[in-house]
Amino acid sequence: SPIAPPPPSKKPRKSEEFQSSFDDKSDALLLELLSQKVTETTWDHEGQKLGSTLATRVCRAAAKHSFIQDIVAKEGGVTQREIIDWMNDHPDSIYKDYESMMLAKIVEKSFMMSMGKAILRAGYTKNEFLSGRAFRWNLPDDIVESSLREGGEDSVKKEEEGNMSMSSPSPLKDHLEENHSPAENANEDDDTENGSISNDDAQSQHDDGDDGDDNGGNSDMSDEQSEDEVLHSIPSP
Repeated sequence: SPIAPPPPSKKPRKSEEFQSSFDDKSDALLLELLSQKVTETTWDHEGQKLGSTLATRVCRAAAKHSFIQDIVAKEGGVTQREIIDWMNDHPDSIYKDYESMMLAKIVEKSFMMSMGKAILRAGYTKNEFLSGRAFRWNLPDDIVESSLREGGEDSVKKEEEGNMSMSSPSPLKDHLEENHSPAENANEDDDTENGSISNDDAQSQHDDGDDGDDNGGNSDMSDEQSEDEVLHSIPSP
């Protein structure tokens, strides 16, 4: 029997084409494209995919930021509202105009639903903690693992730097040791300093010492003469 021809390759949907074209673009460029898109009369499928792609990028960027990570550490998770507040208000956020651009084309309820879906696409997982009626979310596992690795590397680096600073000689310490030596070293320095006398001075001291010894000998001889004179002056019995 004749071999059936292979089925025709499935043509990718437009949404997949748009998504692949957005993947290699930076967040700043996507925001610029969105700012152009919202000025158009219609809000077509490409605009919708652009908006949803940026929503996911916002959630990923928020998860990597220390401000959101601190909230997760303190509260056991982060809410959707806290992510949106970070997006709109934090100085490090480049997405401050994103919500206002989207609300120019969709209603607020649709925008909040879009952000809820973006949280899931970004890799967040819902946990048991609540903030009022709002759920709290765990950060994406890959971002948590990356942060832990970076934190561990920073800790090791700081420890190595600390060990190096402890083992390396301190210029200030050397300076203090040179200018404030112990008393024994000071005495040794004084002795050495006094001992570093010129050869002429040493000879002069040696000559003075000889004169002293001679004078001492002459003095002893004078004492012996005086004793003999005293003995001779005593009348014999």
